[in-house]
Amino acid sequence: CEKNNSSSHSSGGTSTGTSTSNSTTSSSEESSAPDVEIETITFHFRGDVNYDEWCLWLWEDGAQGKIYLFDGVDNFGAYGSYAATEWATRSKLNFIIRKKAGWDGQSPDRVIRYADFPLSEDGEIDIWLLAGETQIFKSEEEAMGDRITSTYFTDWTHITVEATAAFVSYELRVDGVAAKTGSGGASPFSFALEADADLSKIYSVYVKFEATDTEWKSGWVKSNKLFDTAKFNSEYVYSGNDLGVTYTPTLSTFKLWAPTSSDVELRIYQGGSPSTITNDKNDDLFAVHSLTRSEKGIWSVDVAEDLAGKYYTYNVTNTNGTNEVVDPYAKAAGVNGFRGQILDFDPLNPAGWDTLAFEDIEAPTDLTVYEMHVRDLTSDASWNGSEAKRGKYLGLVEAGTTYTEGDVTVSTGYDHLKELGINAVQILPFFDSANNELNPAYNWGYNPSNYNVLEGAYSSDPTHGEVRVQEFKQTIKGLAEGGMRVIMDVVYNHVNAASSSNFNLIVPGYYFRYNENGSLSNGSGCNNDTASERPMFSKFIVDSVCFWAEEYNIKGFRFDLMGLIDTGTMNAVKAALNNIDPDIVVYGEPWAAASTATTATMSTTGQVYSSLVGVGAFNDGGRNGIRGENSWSGNQYGWMQKGEADNLADGTFINRVKGMMTGMNGSYYAYSQWDPSKTINYASCHDNLTLYDQLS
Repeated sequence: CEKNNSSSHSSGGTSTGTSTSNSTTSSSEESSAPDVEIETITFHFRGDVNYDEWCLWLWEDGAQGKIYLFDGVDNFGAYGSYAATEWATRSKLNFIIRKKAGWDGQSPDRVIRYADFPLSEDGEIDIWLLAGETQIFKSEEEAMGDRITSTYFTDWTHITVEATAAFVSYELRVDGVAAKTGSGGASPFSFALEADADLSKIYSVYVKFEATDTEWKSGWVKSNKLFDTAKFNSEYVYSGNDLGVTYTPTLSTFKLWAPTSSDVELRIYQGGSPSTITNDKNDDLFAVHSLTRSEKGIWSVDVAEDLAGKYYTYNVTNTNGTNEVVDPYAKAAGVNGFRGQILDFDPLNPAGWDTLAFEDIEAPTDLTVYEMHVRDLTSDASWNGSEAKRGKYLGLVEAGTTYTEGDVTVSTGYDHLKELGINAVQILPFFDSANNELNPAYNWGYNPSNYNVLEGAYSSDPTHGEVRVQEFKQTIKGLAEGGMRVIMDVVYNHVNAASSSNFNLIVPGYYFRYNENGSLSNGSGCNNDTASERPMFSKFIVDSVCFWAEEYNIKGFRFDLMGLIDTGTMNAVKAALNNIDPDIVVYGEPWAAASTATTATMSTTGQVYSSLVGVGAFNDGGRNGIRGENSWSGNQYGWMQKGEADNLADGTFINRVKGMMTGMNGSYYAYSQWDPSKTINYASCHDNLTLYDQLS
C-alpha cells in the first residue's frame, strides 16, 4: 500500500447555463476555506506510548508525504512537532500518526482545516492529539477535559452516547433544532427516540458534564449500526443502473446515492483544474443546481443543456459537515481527479474501434499473461522511442523501437511484447490514483482515488480529461492489433485514504469495515478495508468492472487482495462480465494482508473458495515450487535453481516440485480436483522479490 499521496475533493472551475433546477453561478471560495497564511503548525501529542517510536506523516492534497519526528517535550506532557511552511500553502493539511519503522499501527488519516483553528498573530496554529483517539482538539484544556468520544444509533429508535465521564444532562438536536432533552447518566448512556430515525436529517447530541457548565459538548450521531439492518436494505438499497451522469446533447441527468445526507448540490465547472493547482482564481466559477431527494436515498437533478466536456462535483451535507466531492461514478476527470467530467465517449473512439476484433479463447488456460506497468515498459533510456510518449499510454504501442549494444540489436517496448508470444498483458492499476499528475512520482497505483477514471499521469495532457480517454483507447486498439488483450489490475479492497474518500464523505461509515472499538479494519494493510458485503458497494464493484469492459474493451480483471472481497460479489462480477463477453477472465490474489473485521464469508476460507464460479486465484504454491519460498532474504530454492529441497525450521520436508505440479494440474493446497482454469500459475509478479533478484 502506498501512502505517499492522498486524495482531495475540493475543486474549482467556471460554468454558466440554464437548468430544469434552480441554478446560480458562484465561486468555490464561497464554500471552501480560503488559503490561510500559516508560518508554523505545532502538533502536541500525548498518550501511553513510547514517543520515540512514533512520528507524524504529513501531506497536502496532491503532494508527496513526509515524516516529521516528535522532537521535544512540551507542557502537554508529551512531544511537539513543528511543520515547515511547505505544508502550509493552502487551506488544509492531511496527517497520520505512525511508527517510525513502518505503517503498522498507523492512525486513520485525518484532515486539519486551518480555518477551524485559532491563528496567532505570528501565523501559528496549535493542535492537540491523544494517542488512540481520532478527535483533533483546539486546546490542551479541550483535550484533557471531559468529552464525548462516540455517539451512534444503537438501533432505529435508540441513541447511545459514550463519554469520558458521566454527564448530568443531554439535548438531542435534529437538523440543529432541539428535539429532546433529559437527564444524563454514566457512559455508555442510551435514550429512546419517539419514532424511527430519519436518515434524511442530521442528529446531534449535546451534553453537560456538570450542572454549572456554561457550554455544551457535542457529537454527531453515526448511522453505522443501521447499515446492516433489514430495514436499511429494504428502504435504501438502489438497483437502478443510472447512478452518475446520464448524458445526452440536450439533457444530462445526475443521480447520487446519499441516504444519510440532508442536502446535495451539483456544481458544474468549465475547467478541470482547481485554482489550488493553477493558481488562477478565475478558474473557480461554477453553476449551482440543487438536487432533489427521492426514494432509496437517491438525489437527482436534470440539467437541460449540452454539458459535454464540462466538469462537475457535488457539495454534500451530512455528519461529516459540508464537503465538495467527486461523484464515485464519475467516468472521467480533470487534473488529479479533483473534478469529475461529463463526456460523450463515442466521438473519442479511434478509427476502427467499433470493429476491433479479439481472438476467441476456448478457456482461460489459453492465455499467456505478462504483467507490466504503463510507465515501466518505456521509462528506461534503452527503450529509444519518442520522448513525448515515454512513460505514457501511447508509448505502449509505439512500434519500431530497438536497443543496440555492440553488434547485438534487440526489440524494445511494443515489439518486445509481441516477440514474447504472449496474448494478454496484465497492467498494474491504471485507474485514477491519488497523486500529482502534473509532477508524478513513481507510483505502482495501489492508492485508489477515482475507480472509473483513467490515471492522467500516463496521458500527454492530464488537464483535459478527454485526452486520456482518447489515448488509452488508441492503446487498447494497438495492443489488440498486436494480438494482445488487456487484463486490468483492480484494487477495490481499500482506498487511498478513508477519511477523505469520496465514499466516506458522501455516506459516512457505509463503505468501510470497522472493528468493535470503532477503528477501521486493516486486512488490507492500508488501514482501511472496504465493505464489499454491503449491497451498494458490491453493486459499485460490479457496475465499475462492467463499465471498463464495455467502454474500453478490457478482457480480464485481476483483483488485488481478493481474499477481502466476499464470494457473492466475486460471483456477481464474473456473471455480469460474462454477459458482456464470455471470454472475459476474472482472477486475483486469494489472500488478505492481515485479518479483517468482518463476519462476511471471504473468498479463500476453506471450501468457500470452491464456491467461486469461474474465478481464478494465484497459485503461490506453484511459484514456490518453481523458485522457492518468496522470502525477502532470497535464500530459498526451487526447481529452477536445482537447489536442495526446502526444509522448514522444524525439519519438515516440503516437496516444492510436487506443489508446483499439483498446481498445474488444478489442485490447490488442500482443495482437490479443481478446474485448472481457476489456478493462475506464475514464476514472478510485482510483489516482493522479482525473479531476477531471487535468482541473484
